[in-house]
Amino acid sequence: MVSHEPPPPLVNRGNQPDAIAPDSSETHLLIDERQGATAGSLAEVTLPAGQGWRCLAGVAAGSALPVDVFPGDALGIPTGRRF
Repeated sequence: MVSHEPPPPLVNRGNQPDAIAPDSSETHLLIDERQGATAGSLAEVTLPAGQGWRCLAGVAAGSALPVDVFPGDALGIPTGRRF
């Protein structure tokens, strides 16, 4: 069976961030409801090298241990997790 649906859209993140956090991290939304996503999204956040925090499920944000972050690193943050 041949599908007659159009292919998924090509997404270009653009040069301007969608949001800038108080720590100067830039957020670029890549995939969200505008591209037909219904159960998740994909974003790129750029921040200066230093430390980042990712909270485990059920752990208070203040008790999360920092991780060192270097240029080129990627931190996965599952849906619903605090960071």
